Amino acid sequence: MDEEEYNQFPSFIIVRHLRDKVTQQGFRAREVTLATTLLDSVISSDEELASLYGRRWSVELHIRSLKTQMKRLFRDFSGLRAGVGEVFSGIAAMSEC
Repeated sequence: MDEEEYNQFPSFIIVRHLRDKVTQQGFRAREVTLATTLLDSVISSDEELASLYGRRWSVELHIRSLKTQMKRLFRDFSGLRAGVGEVFSGIAAMSEC
């Protein structure tokens, strides 16, 4: 970002701070503090924002789990591919005899 673009941004932003408990079955309830630019509490209540935060956190955990599983699958597939290559090399060597 260059200086001209930086100067187009406001010098401050008004935010709303809220605290609420996020509960999820099987986990301890946690108190979270959120800061949002959604200032109207009638349109977006504290409870609603805390619930959205909890759901987003759950999605982040699922994405992390999927990445771990994909890495494991890729690693296993790479090992399988190398093993298949060794088998075919062995077959080719035996057929030349």
